[in-house]
Amino acid sequence: MNTTIKAIALVAVIAMVAVAFSGDGSDGVGEQFTDGGLVYEVAGTSSVTVIGWEGASSEVVIPAEVEYNGRTLEVTRIGEEAFMGSSVTSVDFTQAANLTQIQTRAFYGLDIAEVVLPDSLTTLGADAFSCNDAVQSVEIPSRVTSYSHSFSRCSSLTEITVDSGNRNYSSDAGVLLNHDKDTIVQYPAGKTGTYSIPADVNTIGSYAFSGSQITRMEITSSVSTIGAGAFSYCDSLTQFTVSRDNRSFTANNGVLLNANSTQLVAYPAGKAGTEYSIPNRVTTISGSAFAGSSLQTVTFPTSVDEIGDHAFADSAITTLTLNSGLNDIGVGAFSGCVSLAEATIPSSVTSMSESSFEGCTSLKSVIWTATGSVSIGISAFEGCTALSTFEIPDRATTINDRAFYGCTSLSAVSIPDSVNTVGDQAFAASGLTQVTMPGCRTMGDGVFESCRSLGSVTIADDVSAIPEGTFSGCTSLDAITFGEDPSLRTIEASAFAGTAFTGFSIPEGVTTVDATAFSGCSQLQTVVIPSTLRDMGERPFQGCDSLTSFTVSGDSTVYASVDGVLYSKDLRTLVRYPSAASSSEFSVPEGTVTISAGAFESADSLTTVEMPASVTTIGSEAFQGCSGLRSVAIASQELTVGDGAFDLSAGGDPVNVEIFTDAPEFPQSAFGEGTTVSYDEYKNYGLPDSDEIMGDALIWIVAAIVLGVIFLAVHIVVKRN
Repeated sequence: MNTTIKAIALVAVIAMVAVAFSGDGSDGVGEQFTDGGLVYEVAGTSSVTVIGWEGASSEVVIPAEVEYNGRTLEVTRIGEEAFMGSSVTSVDFTQAANLTQIQTRAFYGLDIAEVVLPDSLTTLGADAFSCNDAVQSVEIPSRVTSYSHSFSRCSSLTEITVDSGNRNYSSDAGVLLNHDKDTIVQYPAGKTGTYSIPADVNTIGSYAFSGSQITRMEITSSVSTIGAGAFSYCDSLTQFTVSRDNRSFTANNGVLLNANSTQLVAYPAGKAGTEYSIPNRVTTISGSAFAGSSLQTVTFPTSVDEIGDHAFADSAITTLTLNSGLNDIGVGAFSGCVSLAEATIPSSVTSMSESSFEGCTSLKSVIWTATGSVSIGISAFEGCTALSTFEIPDRATTINDRAFYGCTSLSAVSIPDSVNTVGDQAFAASGLTQVTMPGCRTMGDGVFESCRSLGSVTIADDVSAIPEGTFSGCTSLDAITFGEDPSLRTIEASAFAGTAFTGFSIPEGVTTVDATAFSGCSQLQTVVIPSTLRDMGERPFQGCDSLTSFTVSGDSTVYASVDGVLYSKDLRTLVRYPSAASSSEFSVPEGTVTISAGAFESADSLTTVEMPASVTTIGSEAFQGCSGLRSVAIASQELTVGDGAFDLSAGGDPVNVEIFTDAPEFPQSAFGEGTTVSYDEYKNYGLPDSDEIMGDALIWIVAAIVLGVIFLAVHIVVKRN
């Protein structure tokens, strides 16, 4: 019995091990694919998320299932911002029987006239359908348990109803409330006429009235809580009034404040006048309090220490002088203020929050007198195209992702030594003309990507790596200075792609140059390889069509150059032939085994190439774009040829090439469109093949035998005489 149990257990263990090793256990999670124009991402063993739209149609049908790699996967989610920015005007959910979530801003800003949500839906994310100017009515299905201002600022929306089976939400006169009807969740922004807050309501949810057409709002005695941005972008709202019996809020000249006037809750965006002085007792400005207002000038008392998220977003403010004592500026606090020209920030502010001034296209000057350690948040000044004056505080430590992205007027900036972190694309697409790279410990990808006016760069000694895409697309960059004792060890993928260098000396100490590091450097003529370089990724000089020579340090143990051609040290691998070399003929040295991928790329002066019998591998796209090549002689009879190896046509022009070889014909994938190939047998074009060698040897052996016989016969005859 015990033996049987042990046997069964052993079988079970073997089965589990077999299952464990039958795949990587990931079930493809994270993989992306496209089907019917919809872009999907595998979310689990049996489900996918729609993450984008690549179709040409403006009409979309969300299916229940989709096939991928032999599996049927359920479509369960519409991902964040999946359709935002597309031209979609119609979405059909009738087949989406497995859809449970529509996530944040999935359909934001799209004018979809009819929205019929599927019964399976449980979650509507923040702003999922917000800023839709076409939809007029919508019903919330019975299973929805989570709704977050999903239809905010929909200017034509007049009615929100709720399925009678829903236990979380209800509707009253077209207004969305929670099930107990004590919270206003969403007021339809297109609803006209007067609205009286029901007597039982104690909470007005975040963005509940955002973008609505109400002209006057009375806060009744029962209301004790008002969420962020509840009355933002109400362009027709001229004043707030508050019931005398309300113990939580008060109104001051039509402006809504908390009961003790320490928090400014909301400013009516339609209120007449362009100037406003915040009351002296106010310490906090609530999120979105002034969002969308027509105010041009706001005076801040010294009492204010916190400005909430999006507090002044999209307002008409023109100048900004923030008060001393201010500590916190919320996310997007002044984003989209397109009329704002100047901003003065006090030293008390130690952190510039995410998107603080994003999209302030008229902002020219920012003065920040910070004296302590400070950080600049993600996208803090992104898209500030007029910004020309900004001095990063001396003790700044962090410049986050995209902080100055697209600041096209920002020509000069000094990055202090105190900065130890610069995030992804922090200065990308800006107007910088020269840069001294800080000696920071952490630097993201593409920090200066597409700075098309950038002409010179100084790399500090402390910089150990130039990350991926750091100077990619800097089309004017033609000068670089390294320190006397550089710590630079790695040049990552596309770090200098598309730059204007005519010559580049990789400094001693660099050990790694990643793939495509110098790709697209069309003016690059000479490259110097240091003795320290150990590893070079695939095709680091792809698209460098002006290359004339490589020079390798004599102390290198990994690489060598012969007549300007780059090889491995043992000459067994031809790494790169300089595309602009003037010679029309080239003979690969005897002993070379591998022709690397892209090795002869765009060497259009070459007409004839000869390869010895030692060559056994020709990498992918090895001769791509060699439009002048007409003859290739290959001595080897056993050869592996990569895809596109002889894709010779440049721009679709027809190219005929004759290949002399005794090896089997190459696969069709080796040739690109426009390349016509013909084969001929190998006939010793300067390089004898094995059959010829054996034939010659046999002739000489036979001749020697015949001569030997004749000599022996003569010797015998002479001896007898």
